[in-house]
Amino acid sequence: MSVKVAEEWLNICGGCEVTILDIGEPLLDLLPKLEFVHMPVLMDNKYFGQMGEKAELEIPEADVGIISGGVRNEKEKHVALEMRKKCKTLVSLGSCACFGGIHALANH
Repeated sequence: MSVKVAEEWLNICGGCEVTILDIGEPLLDLLPKLEFVHMPVLMDNKYFGQMGEKAELEIPEADVGIISGGVRNEKEKHVALEMRKKCKTLVSLGSCACFGGIHALANH
């Protein structure tokens, strides 16, 4: 049985995603055990349907959610809250997600 994973990047520097890829070959052993159901960094994503026709934000349910990047505006807050609703376990990844990172200075 695979673990469903949803990953969302908000206001990011991109370093966390690069670091995950730098794991290299050990990551390949893990991939068959995972099912990526939401990952905008790897696949096209339309939150409100392909043509914007839906009123509700669409993020699939997942066993594990990973958020990288800080929350800087209302849209990102909405996405983060939706990830919290749809994921059994939610993990923040990196300095930007945990502490705001350099992007947190933009609102000051």
